[in-house]
Amino acid sequence: MAKLGRPTTYTDELANEIVKRLSEGESLLAICRDQHMPDRSTIHDWVLGITGGIPDDFSRNYTRAREMQAEVYFDQVVTISDETDDAPLGRLRTDSRKWVLARMNRAKYGDRTEVGLQGGGEGSGEIRFTWKTSASESPEDPEQGGE
Repeated sequence: MAKLGRPTTYTDELANEIVKRLSEGESLLAICRDQHMPDRSTIHDWVLGITGGIPDDFSRNYTRAREMQAEVYFDQVVTISDETDDAPLGRLRTDSRKWVLARMNRAKYGDRTEVGLQGGGEGSGEIRFTWKTSASESPEDPEQGGE
């Protein structure tokens, strides 16, 4: 009798397909919708080394595929904004990808925030607070109309 259900046994063929599809921008959720693919939790177990007998290079390849997936999303942001005629839909699609990118690799794609606190010297009673993000070129100063 044939075994029913999703595969849970690691094979190089499955692993290669998973990392290839991830690196081309497909989500793990979409990959796991295919009947011949294991469940997400099984793949996570493989990546984390919870399941024995999984080659160490799978975790490295998976991580690299996720980095490449982010590059695909980055490229899609430009393509969508250049090719979409429906501005609200285009903005939603690009903003969604930018949000995901910022969480996939905050150092590379996230907004940079700097917070500063400076005193005016001993006994002056003066304190200056500054807030700067990558979206603003200069620190915001409430006395000069900043928010």
